[in-house]
Amino acid sequence: MAPAEASPPRMTRDEIQALGTISPEMKEFLDHNPPPALGDITDAAANRARWQPIIRQMRQNFGPAPEGLEESELSIPVRDGWLSEALVIRPAPAAQKPPGPVIVMYHGGGFIAGAKESMIPNARGFARLFDAVVVAPSYRLAPENKFPVGINDAWDVLQWIAKHAGELRADPAKGFVIGGGSAGGNFVAVLARRAVEESLQPAVTGQWLAFPAIYEHTGEMVPQKYRDLWTSWEQNKHAMLVDAAAIAIMFAHYEPTFSSPLYNPLFTSPAFKLAKMPRAFVQVAGMDLVRDDGILYAYALEDEGVEVRLRAYAGVPHTFWAFVPALAASREALVDVGVGMGWLLGREVERGEARKALLRN
Repeated sequence: MAPAEASPPRMTRDEIQALGTISPEMKEFLDHNPPPALGDITDAAANRARWQPIIRQMRQNFGPAPEGLEESELSIPVRDGWLSEALVIRPAPAAQKPPGPVIVMYHGGGFIAGAKESMIPNARGFARLFDAVVVAPSYRLAPENKFPVGINDAWDVLQWIAKHAGELRADPAKGFVIGGGSAGGNFVAVLARRAVEESLQPAVTGQWLAFPAIYEHTGEMVPQKYRDLWTSWEQNKHAMLVDAAAIAIMFAHYEPTFSSPLYNPLFTSPAFKLAKMPRAFVQVAGMDLVRDDGILYAYALEDEGVEVRLRAYAGVPHTFWAFVPALAASREALVDVGVGMGWLLGREVERGEARKALLRN
């Protein structure tokens, strides 16, 4: 199903669980390569230090901004004076194009790691496809900065961008979309809700979530009507990359309040109506521990009349396109990102056009 088309019929419990069967392509990859792994995250600071050289090299490997785009760094203040260092990727002034939509992208990393630089390929693709201004901010990480510091940073940045969009050469009337994966996907759902609750202006018009975490291992917060469908935390507890042990460590570092709307955007409140949420494009991976969090998020929004496009990738692990980019499934999922973002912005994007923009730096 192309993301611009209507969502497929609801999956049954058996159909959802079948997504957890390893794909032939993934199996072939593992027959010739070690499984992707996070490494030891018990000491989060040490883990980040190990990743810093890789992140620096990542920025170098991406090279300078492609012709027609410009990239800059921007310091955005948050409530306690901390500065979020953000990447801004947008059409160059010489291109003389009218202001385009604004897209804000939050990186993943289990609330304890990750970097804004990981957003560069998609950000460049969105800037090319939609003449968009794309902002990829940093936020403070656990365990040094526990819940809700990081999500409050993300919210303060979003408010700043809403207020200063014109200065960024963006026009939110053409679209104001937030996006991210993994922990960043959690942030997106939470921010979408908060933007509605606090009447952010200009209003957020769309949300893109890849592999978001919404619940926790007990499933206590899962609504009863969806409880039978929520099985991935048990089925995929030994999953590659993020298994039950790894996410327990992440939560121990982050210490979220699982019943808080600053972690769980589906937390019930008489004063909040999910029907007011912006349209959503949601991607989930079949072999992912948090697979069903994303599926249930999509279904909950749909049940309240929100426009949703859900794309499920069978037989692949969490954030597979980053850790196993050689898979055909990874390439196609990134094309889906371009098409799905187009749908969020009210634009039709041909798959060939998305492939050209998203599958290169």
